[in-house]
Amino acid sequence: MRKLSILTLFLFVLTALPATSNAAPKPNGACSKSGAITKISGASYKCQKTKGKLLWKKQATKSSSNAAPGSSNEAPKPTPMPVVKIRPNGPQTMAGQIELEKTYKILNVVSQELYARSLMVPKSKSEVLSDEPNNKLVASTKKVVDRTVEMMRAIKSDFPDNKVFLFREFPWLESNLKSICPNLYLNQIQYGWANAGCGYIWSGSLSKYESPGFQYDPNWSAEELLAFSGSHESVHLIQVLSDADGAFKIPAWYREGSANVGAGLVMASMPEYGNGDYGWADDVSRNSWAKPRCGAPFEQWKLKNDPVGHEAMKNCEYDLGRRLVEYIVAKEKTFDNVFKVNQEVRAGMGFDEAFLKHHGMARIDFLNEVERWLEKLEWDKAVTY
Repeated sequence: MRKLSILTLFLFVLTALPATSNAAPKPNGACSKSGAITKISGASYKCQKTKGKLLWKKQATKSSSNAAPGSSNEAPKPTPMPVVKIRPNGPQTMAGQIELEKTYKILNVVSQELYARSLMVPKSKSEVLSDEPNNKLVASTKKVVDRTVEMMRAIKSDFPDNKVFLFREFPWLESNLKSICPNLYLNQIQYGWANAGCGYIWSGSLSKYESPGFQYDPNWSAEELLAFSGSHESVHLIQVLSDADGAFKIPAWYREGSANVGAGLVMASMPEYGNGDYGWADDVSRNSWAKPRCGAPFEQWKLKNDPVGHEAMKNCEYDLGRRLVEYIVAKEKTFDNVFKVNQEVRAGMGFDEAFLKHHGMARIDFLNEVERWLEKLEWDKAVTY
């Protein structure tokens, strides 16, 4: 009887033990001895207390435990290069364009800040008159002129409302413009396209910008070209052009270059055109700034403040001049100083003196400095028209 009782007690103890103590270990399954280590499917597991229970927990391998947080065994992915666009009249090498983008990044900020200031000035009440009043270019030009006037008014508070004459036929222009600004009328006949004068007036030939006379570039519209060109002419009016000989008081590269930069700043502020991208100017303004074409005019500008432009300077004053003024504006982070130089010249100061006063360096030192920048832009490889 006693032997039977002992056997019965032994069997009772066996059945009372947890069933898992003799079961094969499973990941996250129960275990009985804290700190015990076992292998499950070739991986190392350790018995450790989790939320009050002893469970088998997988252990990190040596290679993974030494790895930096968030790292993996995958090869690191290369940092994507910024998208750089080779533009029609920009640098034609990737290195040159990347260098120029540094300047354009600053000019975009200058444009944004100038536009923000323009929201605080009196609104433009400029007029656009035309012998084709229903031409869509009249309305688009009016919008550009208003934006330009207001942004220039942020610099020069009394910058006047513009009066614009867009014409198809010269007899109409003669009857409407000649009596109020004869010099501008003569310039329009001589030079075509668009011209500014008399302090608040500019004119533009529709036949130059629009079919059938429009033969400039098939990749963008007459509206885009006239927008940039019209803004350029409006910016001219912040210069010394209210004087009959005002254009001959400052060198051609500064006169035309600053008008192009001003237009670029305006276009960058308008969703219809640059839309935050000053570099849009390189899509539209198409006068060569390449060294093979413009190197000689550049050397001429070093020698003297030559006001002569157009054919005499191979039209290099427009976009090589733009490059020079872009460098100034980006360096100073403002377009205001360009206006200040013009005002000093208007008051009788020599250009070199005014340049030194407001740009902080002698003209020749500036030209030598900016030439080194042009080399970084690889201007020897730019487009030669």
